[in-house]
Amino acid sequence: MAEIGIRQPKLQVLGGFVILDMEGFSLQHIATLTPTIAYQMVCLLGVATPGRLQGCHIINYNWLLNSFFYIFKRFIPQQAWGRIFFHGHDLKSLHQHIDPECLPKRYGGTCRNHVSIGQWFQKIKKYRDEQFDKEMKDLGYLVKE
Repeated sequence: MAEIGIRQPKLQVLGGFVILDMEGFSLQHIATLTPTIAYQMVCLLGVATPGRLQGCHIINYNWLLNSFFYIFKRFIPQQAWGRIFFHGHDLKSLHQHIDPECLPKRYGGTCRNHVSIGQWFQKIKKYRDEQFDKEMKDLGYLVKE
């Protein structure tokens, strides 16, 4: 889905933001994150995407994850770190960066333009053709025929 979004001229010009909801993220998940993986994830979000990333907002994480983030700060490029915002469970902090009118109710917002995952997949289908499938396979995605 991100690949399709990045292809949109409007998104390339205006940019967008990512909300990373860490609800349910456990110690088992943390155990799989090495400095290399954390570095690669942040670089993908903050530096290596062709679209203009306004920011990555991390919410609903616990104190242990907070410590983890700051341990890995030294491995992350300053350019990428400057686009990462930590809000914990404080949605008012999130609202200082993103207008609540653009957020769903679960994030304290008032956006009424909710699209179900089924509707989203229907919209994505219009972009799918042989060339798109080939590009996705070349990028390492599994594409069902």
